[in-house]
Amino acid sequence: MRRRIWPWGLVFLIVPILAVSCSDKEASTNVKYPDYVLSAPARVKEAYEFAVTNPEVLAYMPCYCGCGDAGHTSNKDCYIKEAKGDGTFVFDSHGFG
Repeated sequence: MRRRIWPWGLVFLIVPILAVSCSDKEASTNVKYPDYVLSAPARVKEAYEFAVTNPEVLAYMPCYCGCGDAGHTSNKDCYIKEAKGDGTFVFDSHGFG
C-alpha cells in the first residue's frame, strides 16, 4: 500500500533543497533581518533567506496553517509582508514560529 505525503511534507522536503541549490547567498547578505530571525536556529534563517531570494517560488506554494485570516495568500506571505522598491523588506514573523 502506497503512503501519501501530506502537503506540509512536500514543503519541508522541497524548501530546504531549493534553499541550498537555488538561493543567491550574496543577494541575501545585504538584507537587514529582524532580531528574531538572526537569533533563531539556522533552519529558520535559511527559510527567510530563501523567501528573500526566491519569493516567486513561495508565491506558488499555498499555506495550509490557516493564516488566510491574516491576509496571507501564499507561503511567501508568512515570511515577507512587503518587498519595497529600494530593495528592503518588511518581514512577517509568522514563518518564525
